[in-house]
Amino acid sequence: MELSSDTSSEGAAQEPVVSDSESNWRGQALEGRSLEGENLQNADFRGAELSGVVLRDANLRGARFQEATLTECVLSGANLREADLTEGRVEGSMLDGVDLRDAQLDRATLQECDLSRIAARGTRLVGATLHGVLLEEADLTRCDFTNADLGESIFARATLEGASLQNASLGAAVLTGTSLVDADCSEAVFSGTVLDEVLASGARFQAAELVSASARRADFSQCDFSGATLTRGNFTRATFHQVRLKEVVGEQIVCEFADFRGATLEASELPFGNFVGADFTGARASNCNFYGADFYWAQIDFFETSSCDTDDVRRPEETGAAYGPGKTPPSVDPVPLHRSPATEQDGPETP
Repeated sequence: MELSSDTSSEGAAQEPVVSDSESNWRGQALEGRSLEGENLQNADFRGAELSGVVLRDANLRGARFQEATLTECVLSGANLREADLTEGRVEGSMLDGVDLRDAQLDRATLQECDLSRIAARGTRLVGATLHGVLLEEADLTRCDFTNADLGESIFARATLEGASLQNASLGAAVLTGTSLVDADCSEAVFSGTVLDEVLASGARFQAAELVSASARRADFSQCDFSGATLTRGNFTRATFHQVRLKEVVGEQIVCEFADFRGATLEASELPFGNFVGADFTGARASNCNFYGADFYWAQIDFFETSSCDTDDVRRPEETGAAYGPGKTPPSVDPVPLHRSPATEQDGPETP
């Protein structure tokens, strides 16, 4: 690339800039070029094919990449704020630390890319495909992933607060430690997804599928799971504090030592569920199927049930300890084994 530079009257060289005529690469093929640190604001890459191009730390704010193809490119630390990658394709590229705030990636395809620690608040990815993408510690607050395919991507410790994942597919994705506070996950597919340690208080999971998902020690406090499928999901030590579980299907669900305090269960199918050690204090269930479920060690003294199938249910057994003459039981404060809900104030009062 030819660069123009101006020299002041004192002979000091100025920063080189790309001329306006050279900011248009529309439909061109670029291979192995280095544009590192260049000012390419509003540049036109529409329909271009970039292979092995280095754009590290470049200013690409407002750049147009519609229907462009980027293969094995390096964009680490680049400014792509308000850029348009609609229907673009990015493969095997480095975008770690990129600023994608308010960018457009509708129907874009990103495969085997590194987007860790990106800033992408308010970015649109409607109908996008992200396969095998690394998004560790990414800020995806209020992003729109509606109808997106996010299978096998890694969102560990990312922030998806207030994001829309409606009807998105996250099969076999990893969201360990991710924040989904107030996110819309309705009709999303989390089959085989890892949701361990997720913070999802106030999120909406209506009609979502969490078949065989792992959500150990997750926080689902005050979530709505109406119409969701939780079959064979592992929710060991998770909290469902004040959750709504209406018309849920969860055969063979595992909820050992989980927190259901103040939860509402209605017309749900939970046969053969494992609720060993779970806390149902203040919870209410009506017209639910608990056939063959295991409630051993569970706290169900203040669990209200109405018209529920509890045939072949395993219930807690009375246990006690004998002390010799003059001996008194030690004072022990019970320690909950489930995760503490982030939304809990004082918790439900014990009747």
